[in-house]
Amino acid sequence: MNVTENNKHEYTPDDQIDWESMKWDYENTKCSFKKLGDKYNTYPMNVQRKAKDGGWVKFRPGAKEISQAVAKFDEKQSASSKPTAFLGTVGARKIHEIVHELGLHYSTVDEPLVIAYAESYERYLRLAKEVNKEGEVLISPKTGGEYLNPKFNAMQSVKNDLIKFGNQLGLSIAARKKLFIDLSDKEEQKSIFDMAEELSSAEDIDV
Repeated sequence: MNVTENNKHEYTPDDQIDWESMKWDYENTKCSFKKLGDKYNTYPMNVQRKAKDGGWVKFRPGAKEISQAVAKFDEKQSASSKPTAFLGTVGARKIHEIVHELGLHYSTVDEPLVIAYAESYERYLRLAKEVNKEGEVLISPKTGGEYLNPKFNAMQSVKNDLIKFGNQLGLSIAARKKLFIDLSDKEEQKSIFDMAEELSSAEDIDV
């Protein structure tokens, strides 16, 4: 018997594979394509193709628990006007985004910090809009001299608060690594620059 015959392997025909069971394993366990291929006696590439064509959702540790945590938060928000009642649309949405982002790492004891971040985020955008309109440097009507726009200083102060709150919540790259938060395969969301552009076309933010 030559080497080719010795390595030859007979795989199960596609129409005889239990694809439903394989799908369950793919979506609910950490099995790789190779392990699934070995289990169901087929090529790993065959598993990968089937997963792609069938739109199977790749297993993510804690995904179910994260969904439950987010649902619990949404239920709490719908039953009470707190804490989004005194925030504008942008701030209220930012709170919701942070809770979704943190998932299992979010706790109700973090709520004051989350609110503080959302308030600062909203305030920063508003100040940035005003500074962009007025300019960073103003001219005194009395002396004709130039001076730094006080709103620019306020904007820098708020930016520092954002960085501080963000680090405490795990919203920076370094902090996420410490918390082991996986942000891969996240749905694309609007950036702060998108928000600023939207605000620049609006008259004001309801607070």
